[in-house]
Amino acid sequence: MLTAPRRLAGGVREQDGRGATRMTTDTTAPLVSVVVIFLDAARFLEEAVASVLAQDHPNWELLLVDDGSRDGSSAIARRYAERHPGRVRHLEHAGHANRGKSVVAQPRHPRSAR
Repeated sequence: MLTAPRRLAGGVREQDGRGATRMTTDTTAPLVSVVVIFLDAARFLEEAVASVLAQDHPNWELLLVDDGSRDGSSAIARRYAERHPGRVRHLEHAGHANRGKSVVAQPRHPRSAR
C-alpha cells in the first residue's frame, strides 16, 4: 500500500508500506531526452546510466546509441532497455556497424536538440 504522495520536481514520489519509494511520471513536466552515444564504453556505461536513473525529474527518456561496440557495453545497454522499456532504448546500426555516431535517435519530444 502506498502512503500519501509528495509532489517533487514535477512528479510524485510515493512510499510503500515497507519504506521503499518510487517516482511516478508526471506528464505535465517537460520530457527530457538524454542521449548517450558510446563505443566500447563498458567501463563507464553502468555509471552513466545509473546517474540518469538517479535523477529526480520524473519525465525523461534515455537513448543509448551503440556505435558498434565490441566490449560488453552492448549487453549492458540491452539489459537496461529490457529493465526499463518505457524509458530506456538501445539503438544501433544495422549489422552492429561502426558508422561514427550517425544513428538517428528519435526522441519522443518534438523539440529535442540535434
